[in-house]
Amino acid sequence: ELCFTLLVIAGAMPALGHLPNGFWMVVVVFGGIVGVLALLSGARLFRPVLGVVRCTPLLRRCAGEIESLQWHTSRLLRRPDVLIGATLDLGRVIAATAALLVLLRGLHVVSLGWWDVALVLAASFVGGALSMLPGGVGANEATVVGTLMLLGVHPGVAAAAAILQRLTLFAVPTLGGAAAYLTLRRRRTTTTGVRARAWSRQIGPARRVDSSALQTA
Repeated sequence: ELCFTLLVIAGAMPALGHLPNGFWMVVVVFGGIVGVLALLSGARLFRPVLGVVRCTPLLRRCAGEIESLQWHTSRLLRRPDVLIGATLDLGRVIAATAALLVLLRGLHVVSLGWWDVALVLAASFVGGALSMLPGGVGANEATVVGTLMLLGVHPGVAAAAAILQRLTLFAVPTLGGAAAYLTLRRRRTTTTGVRARAWSRQIGPARRVDSSALQTA
């Protein structure tokens, strides 16, 4: 998720001229994400942070989990297959930006270009992440509306775009994931049933031989 957010923010940089002090805001967020990645990937940089966590009354209970998070993250970042898989996040960014652009075109918003839409997308993800709400519900949509209004879009159109974006980015993957889960569950149930029947056929003759031997004895 950090890599994805990093790419989203990087894609929004060309459109920062539309926002006052937008460059410095993105620099702060961008630097924060890079800093978190550096802390999670480097044990030496993480030790002072872990020391602060262990001295903090509410966080000291989670010190073991936080240390385990850093250990596993550092191992994952060193695996070539994980790094190759992370490049798929760029495809996610492009697809999400294209989907929002198509939605805006469908709502007859022609004043915004690709980089403007990328800025809206970046603001929505950052706003949702900072809200600490599950899935950024509410905060994501409010950020989309606010950013679109800042770029000159009518409030009603901006609200419609925010709702449609939520449906596109979350409802469609949820339905696809649910369909995949049901398909895999059905296959697993079928495979388990076949194995159980095969096992019973193998055990059946052995049980009959044992019972015959007992009756003879």
